[in-house]
Amino acid sequence: MTLLCALALCGTASAQTRFVGYIEQPYPTYMNVFNHTDETNPFRRLSILVGSQRPQASTYDSTYALLQPGQYGGNVSTIPIKVVYNFLYAPKEVQQVPRSVFGFDAVIHFDGTTQLGKRHGAVYVTDIGDFNFPATYDISSPVVSDEWIYHTGLWKFANTDDRIDLLSCRVQINEGLVRYAELVWLEHPLQGINRNWNVRVLKDSSCDGNMATARFDIGLIQSYDAIFTTGRYTNRLTVYWSISARDLWDDPDNVLGGVIEGGREYHDVVAADINNDGKVDLLLSIGANEGGSVEVYEIPEDFREVDLYQNHVLASGFNSRNNGLEGRTPGIVRPFYPDSNHARKPWIYVAGADDGRAYILRPVTESPTDWSYTQLTIVDQGSEQHVAGIAAADVDGDGWTELFVSVTTRDRLEIYTFRP
Repeated sequence: MTLLCALALCGTASAQTRFVGYIEQPYPTYMNVFNHTDETNPFRRLSILVGSQRPQASTYDSTYALLQPGQYGGNVSTIPIKVVYNFLYAPKEVQQVPRSVFGFDAVIHFDGTTQLGKRHGAVYVTDIGDFNFPATYDISSPVVSDEWIYHTGLWKFANTDDRIDLLSCRVQINEGLVRYAELVWLEHPLQGINRNWNVRVLKDSSCDGNMATARFDIGLIQSYDAIFTTGRYTNRLTVYWSISARDLWDDPDNVLGGVIEGGREYHDVVAADINNDGKVDLLLSIGANEGGSVEVYEIPEDFREVDLYQNHVLASGFNSRNNGLEGRTPGIVRPFYPDSNHARKPWIYVAGADDGRAYILRPVTESPTDWSYTQLTIVDQGSEQHVAGIAAADVDGDGWTELFVSVTTRDRLEIYTFRP
């Protein structure tokens, strides 16, 4: 492991990372933060959710929780790791479910991949009221499962039954070609979590990747929840909205959309204020074997005017280091703050995926019109390595952010902190 972001490179205390340690964990991939909402002790408030993907065909993968790592300080080897669910196929996302959905703490998993024997993806929800006794339910699969790949989802009141539903993108790949790509609505059943949810197609030939949402006011009386979707296989960045008077998503005829851009592999998307001007932007990673990039789209006053989105390239020239084999870079991107000062532009972390690195993008100035960034390499595992996921959180309540980096091909989770 090479730690490249040292004091001489980064210049100030809040710009450097310090290596804390690593945890041995098989094939870690995507990660997210879990907030223990009833916990008042800052050392026990947060956990880290971790997915995995074994390289062997027709094998199950798992999701885990690094349980409340903040209370263990630098003794990372003592952090307890709890299995959340053991029977997944390359989980793409493992996310905390808002407690308002079920009334208890839960985690949702989206899985499926093109890898042989792992193509029957689904959506699972795990009741983790007690991490020692999780209970998992498949909410998406009919009696005979098709080869769907699910990536992520958004919780919404889609109809008028006062139960929060799920919107997701899914795709079927046949011999490398897209067979179906759908925006779907999974209806929360009256009978509860342990029943299959009705899955209805809202838009076909639409999306296959990540999703983000933001609310926009148009004029004095119109408000819309916009949903932004990416397509690695469909090669489209798309926005959808509902023209229902109550902003419902239960009728395909009321769901409209527009393609913001096409022709590239749009991997990750986040809706956030990137330049600190008070407006929501789209942060994206554009994957490629060579020439991948991290970019921002400024959203116009009317988000439906897809020709008016303004593009800014924050970082480019990401190249896979797969020893001649086809790969993709970069992967996950997220805005974050290195410390407790949030009254400024966020920084951005980047999982390099098949280039074997992890990065931080730091804004050069605080001007909202300056889109220049300094690219810092915090991890370089070398060629033929895969850095799939990063999670950022102040897990010990000291005002400094910790970074959790998954190095898939070396079976380890590395932990860094911005605390000097």
